[in-house]
Amino acid sequence: MKYTSRKINAASLFVVAIIALGHLTAYSQKTAGEADTINREANSLADTGGKGSRALEGTWNVIVTIRNCQTGTAITSFKAMDLFIQGGSVVDTNAAPPSTRGPGFGSWEFLGDHNFRMVLRFFLYNPDGSFAGVRRIAQEISIAEDNETWESTVGITVFDPAGNPTATACGTAVAARAQ
Repeated sequence: MKYTSRKINAASLFVVAIIALGHLTAYSQKTAGEADTINREANSLADTGGKGSRALEGTWNVIVTIRNCQTGTAITSFKAMDLFIQGGSVVDTNAAPPSTRGPGFGSWEFLGDHNFRMVLRFFLYNPDGSFAGVRRIAQEISIAEDNETWESTVGITVFDPAGNPTATACGTAVAARAQ
């Protein structure tokens, strides 16, 4: 009787292992198939003659011009640098003294054709080094056919340390791919 019980237990264990392996194989095949579909879709967007979502990826030298929102008159210009990372993240800095602002972090998205949207935020500091608030930058970007330059409209909102909006500004930007 003991011997038969061991055979049944061993056979049961073997059957359970086969069933589990079958489920694992089916799951793996489905996951691999889904990954292939995602990769094909991403590559087709990237291979559309520069119109794809990956055209913005890389490092860009930017000149930002702050403008009067009502008249469009230029107020001031400064240099910036943006790094658009695959997957939709962006890192930004500009020529302002590092004691007045931190690095910018945000996201970007492909809107179709040659158009993108980018939103980022960075911390602001008072002259004594204390926290002054946050600046939010939103840009609508249009990249050139050659993927080597872009231009954008810029919307700026300043928030105090409590998160309340205190000011807005407008601007434009032009950029060239960093070499």
